[in-house]
Amino acid sequence: MTVRRGKIPVAPLIGNDLHLIVPGTKTTQAEVEEAVRTAYPLREYLAAGLVETHSVRSESGPHGRLLVEYEYRIVGETRNRSASSS
Repeated sequence: MTVRRGKIPVAPLIGNDLHLIVPGTKTTQAEVEEAVRTAYPLREYLAAGLVETHSVRSESGPHGRLLVEYEYRIVGETRNRSASSS
């Protein structure tokens, strides 16, 4: 959740596109959910059925930053986990 897609030169597909989203618009939440769902390698884990999404929350933070929390469960476990990005 903290790596921008393309930031790692030798692994340009790893990461997310959250930095491209403008906070505070009527489409922000939908864009955040899509960016999380398509982040690599998370999209691979979701497609393989290894993790389940519990929730994706976003809000505008200080200085116009986008704050995101992704809550998920690893299949077969009983507790939820979360990952954040700011």
